[in-house]
Amino acid sequence: MPFHLNVAADLYGVKVNLELEFPQFPTVADVIATAQAVFSYESSVLRPPHLPLQTFSVSRLQIYRDDEGTWHDVVSPSQFREFGQLYIIQGDPSFQESRQQILPARKPSRPQTTPGIMPSSPAGIASPYRGPSSLSGVPTSPVRPPVTVAATATSGASYHSMPRATSPPRSAASHHVSAAAASPSAAAHISAAALQRYAPRETVAAHEKIRFVFEEMDRNGNRLIEPEEFREMLRGLNIDFSSATVTDLFRKADVDRDGVLSMAEFTQFFSAYTTLLDSLYYRLRDIAEARQLQTELSGERGNLDSCLERRARSIQMIQESSAIVDQQAHKLRNTEGDRAIKAARENELRNLMGQCDEDLRLAAAQRTDASNDYELQRQRESQAQNLGLAAQRDSSEAERRVVNDQNQLQAAQEKERQLQALLLEAQREVERQHKLLYDAQLGLAQTRDREKAAFMAIDAAQKDLQRSNDRLSLCEREVILKNERQKELNKVLGEVQLELQRLAQRVDDDRRDLAACEDRDRHNRQLAQDADAAVHLQERTLHEKDQEIILFSQRRAAMELQEKPLLEQEVRLREQRDNLEEKEIRLRREAVNYFDGSRAVPGSATGGGNPSASSPMTTFRSVSPPRR
Repeated sequence: MPFHLNVAADLYGVKVNLELEFPQFPTVADVIATAQAVFSYESSVLRPPHLPLQTFSVSRLQIYRDDEGTWHDVVSPSQFREFGQLYIIQGDPSFQESRQQILPARKPSRPQTTPGIMPSSPAGIASPYRGPSSLSGVPTSPVRPPVTVAATATSGASYHSMPRATSPPRSAASHHVSAAAASPSAAAHISAAALQRYAPRETVAAHEKIRFVFEEMDRNGNRLIEPEEFREMLRGLNIDFSSATVTDLFRKADVDRDGVLSMAEFTQFFSAYTTLLDSLYYRLRDIAEARQLQTELSGERGNLDSCLERRARSIQMIQESSAIVDQQAHKLRNTEGDRAIKAARENELRNLMGQCDEDLRLAAAQRTDASNDYELQRQRESQAQNLGLAAQRDSSEAERRVVNDQNQLQAAQEKERQLQALLLEAQREVERQHKLLYDAQLGLAQTRDREKAAFMAIDAAQKDLQRSNDRLSLCEREVILKNERQKELNKVLGEVQLELQRLAQRVDDDRRDLAACEDRDRHNRQLAQDADAAVHLQERTLHEKDQEIILFSQRRAAMELQEKPLLEQEVRLREQRDNLEEKEIRLRREAVNYFDGSRAVPGSATGGGNPSASSPMTTFRSVSPPRR
């Protein structure tokens, strides 16, 4: 299962935070090796044009503990946590940590294609990253993968299109040898070991040239040169001989007439044709130089593509960061708008709370007034009840007096009947009793009127008391409702205040995010400027390479024009020499046959004497044949 760590380091005064991925839980050594390689590559990518390349080395690692909020040295892999934050203390004595805040982690400039192997570095920079073997499980890979380039672009392409290698120039003596065009059939099979073994040198022995040309001409590896291989090599290297000339050359080299050339025959043949040998050797060597330059050119093109890709990625990152900045700014504006709306809502709620408090105070005052009215009405009712009771008592007393007076009247009447003598006194007493009865009846009527008025006052007081009670209940309900409304407003106000606090925190977070995005946008724009500078530099380098190729092609074309008459002259001179040698051999054979025939003639025919002393054969053989 992949494991991730965020690793930060200072590069050119800027904190760079990268997210590194490991295929499994890494060791401390794995993290150090991977971080060293990745940040070395980042150092080459992020280097400003006016600063030298920063040598990156890891002295020690520190890890941030979230629970403690402090940094600790890494001493064991058990300290690692998924997406844990690490910081690299560099080993350079001049290293100084910048005070910039660590930004959120990003992916490396070029992603890891396989665990433990980083892609190729930019032009002129060899990445030291090979990756720990514990990550990949296989031996470490080379720093830069080899670039495979064909010897020519298409079949039959001219050797003039092949670029010149960057190896040291040959001596003036060797410049007369041509380096002709190579077709895929003749040049693509040249082994890398042979090119390295016969690397360009100022002076090369003849036997090394012969062995190199023989090995490259021996396509099937049978240690014999067949006619087709001989012809294909000459045609592939653009040595413009006619088919008859090529056949004649092969026939001359095939001494034993077995149809193939052995190493001895090949050596003997090219010992005579030194110019042709030099032409073949140096053209094959120029193929190596051409392939080397083609590889370098392809590498430069690859570096240019990498720079263009990095520039495009930087532009994309600028666009993304600009979009993020716009998004964060829009988000900040929305958050500030929401906060303004919530603040207005809070002010409205506070106004409602003030109005509700005022209504609550008015309702409390009305309840107090209603309660006072209720108490007053109860007092009035109590007074009316007391008056009604007093009137009842007075009415009862008046009734008792009336009854008593009636009884006394009856007694007086009886006494009047019984006591005639006391008639006048009784009449006076009767009159007085009538008068008292009239007064009692009048008092009774008044008392009943007062009782009736008291009862009416009691009814009115009870009605007033009921109205006061209803008003008091209404005021209490209003107070309860206003208290509930106040509680609800307090709750809403608390929620609005909490929302305002959250919005204020969001505004602060958005502002920090916006500042971080703006920093990242400025960093991306600086990367884009550096990428543009790298692209311009790489384009200039590629243009210089193209100019070198053009100059090389022109020079090779001129050299081939000079080599062609030399090769034709060598073939002609060698053919003339072979003809002269054949003629010499034929004449010598004829002379030997002639003198052998003369030796058979008798001595008398010659006039006697010593035949050997006057023999022309002796004179002929005394002359040494010319050296070859």
